[in-house]
Amino acid sequence: MLTEHSNPVNLILEAYELNTTELTSTYRKDLRTYPPDIMVVLPNTKWSTLKEDQLGVKHVVKNQSQGRVKWEEQFKREMPELLQWQHYNRNIHELIHTNIPSRKMEVRKRLISNLKKFNIEQADESILRAIRLKVWNHLHKKEDAIWDPRGKRHFFEGLDIKNPKILVLGAGDGYDAMVLLSIYGGSAHMVDYDIFCKTDRFGKFPHDYPFIARKPQTDNWNIYTKDNFEITYEVDDFVNLKYGKEFDIILSSGLIEHYPDKLKPYIYHLHHQFLKPKGHIIVTASRNYAKLRTFYYLMNNALNYPYRELITAPQLGFWTHQNGFNIKKCGYIKSQNIVIATEQ
Repeated sequence: MLTEHSNPVNLILEAYELNTTELTSTYRKDLRTYPPDIMVVLPNTKWSTLKEDQLGVKHVVKNQSQGRVKWEEQFKREMPELLQWQHYNRNIHELIHTNIPSRKMEVRKRLISNLKKFNIEQADESILRAIRLKVWNHLHKKEDAIWDPRGKRHFFEGLDIKNPKILVLGAGDGYDAMVLLSIYGGSAHMVDYDIFCKTDRFGKFPHDYPFIARKPQTDNWNIYTKDNFEITYEVDDFVNLKYGKEFDIILSSGLIEHYPDKLKPYIYHLHHQFLKPKGHIIVTASRNYAKLRTFYYLMNNALNYPYRELITAPQLGFWTHQNGFNIKKCGYIKSQNIVIATEQ
């Protein structure tokens, strides 16, 4: 649990400087305290009167990875869901930890070599790799749209809660949970059924990455790193979880978008199953907008193993309300929709 001594003032002054941002070789450190570039909160909405045809059209990502296509052709059956996630988690982890300046030099050298040898097919592949690298660099480092710390911090703030017990479903690297822990303190129990998420995606998350949050009822900003947080990580399938209604917050980040409509009620059931009375759920899902559609089109071979939808914020709010929750806040930041809700 965070304490007054977890993050001494001299650490803030010596290691970090507020209201600065810095590009490392793999990610952006963002210590800016002012509002995010993009955060839109939908006005008060009568969710019970909405109809699905009023919510816009969701985008189902259909260009599957060639790795999945070839596997299914070879074995004459659908790739198991866990195997889909194993491929995705390893590839997104590799992307996040790519030393972009170094990789740019490698791709450039390979392209020049192939052109000199008139290896046109290999040269075309090098050009495509360069484009993918440029898109990833723009989305993750320049825009910081994958993690988006200011957007998430501003959206998550304002809950009347202190030191919550948080359950994270489909935790991945646990980024959003760490944003919540920096704001509210407490503890997080993360669950994912791919062990790689525990050992690598979360286990090798940068130890010096700064999370900042305003100390409650003061004007002071605190800076935390992963090692300041109280986190446990469980590797298991959701169906095996034995908890009761004991968590103040149930968080699922980018989980609901991987389930078609007929399976979404089960995911919302999990949020009900483990939530304390008067607790909050926080659900995020990838936005349906041009940049992200282009991203998943170009990154299909690395990332398009599991089923995925890109949706609108009203769609996320509608599904959440339809599955038994009162919407407290619904909107979007750079690349994600977010809904915060309580049980009806």
